Amino acid sequence: TIEGAHFLEHGELISMSEQQLVDCSNQNSGCNGGVVQWAYEDIQGEGGIQTESSYPYEAMDRSCRFDASKVVCSVNGYKNIPYKDEVTQAQAVHDVGPVSVCIDAGHLSFQLYS
Repeated sequence: TIEGAHFLEHGELISMSEQQLVDCSNQNSGCNGGVVQWAYEDIQGEGGIQTESSYPYEAMDRSCRFDASKVVCSVNGYKNIPYKDEVTQAQAVHDVGPVSVCIDAGHLSFQLYS
């Protein structure tokens, strides 16, 4: 969502750092998952997010190595959209652009879906 919003505003598609969220989003649980709104709040609190190339993905929890001098994008706010309200969701995509979607993959029915 952040990458898409940045592209719409600046015309430049940049891969943002997932590892920064894994390492530095203190409200979340690193590689064990988390909540999108908490990630946005943590990015806001840190002052932005780095690129994938400046803070590459390592697929493991590490200590936070955030470097504010390498921030390329910030999050100024977010809004929760009611789930199962497709009209409001479509309106948000129309009005704002990209939206984040969460999937609860903890249910056995999801894990065994074929």
